[in-house]
Amino acid sequence: MKKKCYWNLTLEEKNQIDMTKFISFLVCCFFNLSYQYYAQDLKHWFSEEDLITTNETKIIPKNSIALVIGNTNYDQQDLVLKNPINDVHLMSDVLKRLGFNVIEKHDLSKVNMIQEFRGLRQKSNNYEFVLIFFAGHAIQDPNGNSYLIPIDYMQETSIEKLGVNIKEIITYFEQSETPSLLIFDACRTTYNSGLSKPNIEDPMNVKVAYSTSYGKTASDNAEFTNTIYTSTITKLFTIEDLTIQKILHNTSKFVLKQTDKSQYPVDYFGIEIENFSFGHN
Repeated sequence: MKKKCYWNLTLEEKNQIDMTKFISFLVCCFFNLSYQYYAQDLKHWFSEEDLITTNETKIIPKNSIALVIGNTNYDQQDLVLKNPINDVHLMSDVLKRLGFNVIEKHDLSKVNMIQEFRGLRQKSNNYEFVLIFFAGHAIQDPNGNSYLIPIDYMQETSIEKLGVNIKEIITYFEQSETPSLLIFDACRTTYNSGLSKPNIEDPMNVKVAYSTSYGKTASDNAEFTNTIYTSTITKLFTIEDLTIQKILHNTSKFVLKQTDKSQYPVDYFGIEIENFSFGHN
């Protein structure tokens, strides 16, 4: 059917077309104004300099506690490491200078590791910030569960029986209202495939940092005094007012570059503590 030319339409038909165009015009105006308002609202909530973080930085309180564990002398000879003892000394020294109450432990069995985690959890309500640092071996089972390896671990025994489940540690400290930063410089065995993100509902008050990502190992750096991860992150701790988010991000970039992308540090969870900083030295 051939369409009529506009000028050959009746007055009623012309009015109907004009009204339709007018309504379309109003709808377009409405959505355009709504978009402009939405864009302005985003600018109100986020700074133009950084849309990921706000400018609000919180200083980690002086009333803070740290548990620092280094497992070096494993019962199984091929698991023995050089640097965990050096790494815990370095981490402890830096954290003490930053005002932390530091508990330093070496070469712990599974029973002793669990005792230390429980003791820290019981004390955590008396502190305003908790930091856990572990240096040593970690491994992941075929089901994707990751474990810290105590010194009495033997390969012929199941990981579940002798390993310390990382997911359970995270869940345990999430139950406390105290913000917690968990750092694991682990996964140093050549037959290991790294650690994946724990399969749990994202905790907001617990930040977890791995020295390497799934599919990559973390070198013990036996030719040096400390691992590249620990030496890097502790240096960044001492930079004034650098947030946890930026510390972890820059640690990852530096280690990735220095290892020619063979080691890729990652972090998960803890959105509520990302803007904490260690303040002044």
